[in-house]
Amino acid sequence: MRINFRKALFSLLAAGAISLCTHSIANAEFFSKGGRAITTSKVNARVEDSMSSDRIGGIAINSEVERIFSSTTGYDLVRYNNFLGFVSNEYLTDLDLDVESPYSFQEMHTNARVIEGLRLRVGPSTDYDVIDSMNAKTVVRVLAAMDNGWYLVNHENKLGFCDGEFLQLLNYSVTENYELASDVPNLIPAVVATENVKIRAAATTESEKLDLLHTGESLKAIEKMPNGWYKVDYKGREAYVCGDFVKETYIIEGDCYKRVYFPETRVIYNEPRGYVMGEVPQFEMAEVYYEDDSFYLVKINGLVGYINKRDVKLLNNTYVVVDISEQKLYLYSGDELVLTTDVVTGKDTKDRRSDLGIFKIRAKKRDVNLTDGKTYSSHVDYWMPYNGGEGLHDAKWRKKFGGEIYKKNGSHGCINLPPSITPTIYNTVEVGTQVLVKR
Repeated sequence: MRINFRKALFSLLAAGAISLCTHSIANAEFFSKGGRAITTSKVNARVEDSMSSDRIGGIAINSEVERIFSSTTGYDLVRYNNFLGFVSNEYLTDLDLDVESPYSFQEMHTNARVIEGLRLRVGPSTDYDVIDSMNAKTVVRVLAAMDNGWYLVNHENKLGFCDGEFLQLLNYSVTENYELASDVPNLIPAVVATENVKIRAAATTESEKLDLLHTGESLKAIEKMPNGWYKVDYKGREAYVCGDFVKETYIIEGDCYKRVYFPETRVIYNEPRGYVMGEVPQFEMAEVYYEDDSFYLVKINGLVGYINKRDVKLLNNTYVVVDISEQKLYLYSGDELVLTTDVVTGKDTKDRRSDLGIFKIRAKKRDVNLTDGKTYSSHVDYWMPYNGGEGLHDAKWRKKFGGEIYKKNGSHGCINLPPSITPTIYNTVEVGTQVLVKR
């Protein structure tokens, strides 16, 4: 029995509990089926009702789950051990027959912003346990509206329910048309590794290992296999990667012509005014491949999507990017990468971590003695301060750079550079050159 609670939803609108554009409601694909079930095999739990959506966990064979509702795609939303996920009903056997869901709902595909601090729960009321907390201005994807004013949402690949009183539904959704110009670069379907994953000769863990696809690296996708693996193009031959460790994305046929950064945490969309693919952390950098009046087509750490122009600021002329997690420095001149080098940043402790942010070179000096007057004193040949006592400088006392050195033997906040590369950086940057330090 298909449920349509559009009338109940609009009664909430009339009461002023939520704000919603009428185009945000999609045709219902969820229907009422409840009761308990048992898994007939080990089964993956996913964030949406399709095999292509992200895996959020596994449920062991012979586990009892509570069905919340079903989808016409063959997936059921279930509750198990205080977490929610969509599982294929092919691997479920009913323990309770002909039981309707106790919940009334309407499928939705839209985005929402948290108005103030909000808790994510395993059920649509405050009687249920808390899964996670969300800060104000966090953007979530809304999957369904309940008739009591609560919503089923996806927050950072966690499914849960939250009170709609504290959500602002955004004024566009995945159902709204948006015209793109004809000169948009061609996008080739691909997969990007969410963690290191083995490239294999066949779609099984027992097959020959060909190589390792590192986190953030992409391969052209040929086909999604029935078992959740992907057939990919690896150096001109067919190969396979496990779908649990990759995410669908695109390879852009075109060149990056500018770079931007995020002054605040924002989101990336699958298409202009589409659904939220994920959050982009504050001070992250994006490569731009196309733009119109409102959106940029970008690549961020291997993920391809669209961002709102008003959410970012331009990196222009000559600029330096320091990536804490990679322990690398990138020097750009316009849209050209001048050099890349391993570095050592501040020690990974509260009092010595390098500050994240966007800064400017404040001075360029030679033959400087750096000291805090108490614990250290170091002579450097090149000194380029950008944030109080933090700056770029050579570090003749270090034999190695990069890797995880910074975690136990990092600097006092400065960016330590290999002596051989420092003169090039010094001679390229000017006072006022932007320095973006990101994680």
